[in-house]
Amino acid sequence: CDGRALAAALTVGCDGAVLGTRLWASEEAMGDPALKQALVPADIDDVIRTPVFDMIQNSFSATPWPHPFDSVGALHNSTSRRWHADLSGLAAQLQEEGGGEPARAYRAAGGDA
Repeated sequence: CDGRALAAALTVGCDGAVLGTRLWASEEAMGDPALKQALVPADIDDVIRTPVFDMIQNSFSATPWPHPFDSVGALHNSTSRRWHADLSGLAAQLQEEGGGEPARAYRAAGGDA
């Protein structure tokens, strides 16, 4: 959603619009500046919709994302490249104490593994 689309939505009676990633990448939004800066030059080939990150996060979170909201659009990185095509293998690894190696690496990298 951009400014024109938001204005159009409000004009026809919508109460609001989802801004998501555009808002998160702004200076005003909370978040790691390096991660936000990595998002700016990204294009469609750099992004993947995957449950990998939420599967890992849910393995140790006190408030896991419920199905069907347990997938996310994210910049493709080494974690998504390793596990996106092997979700059952990831699930098996996450059954290990502490979430196994995927969860340990994810937490050590601050969610950017």
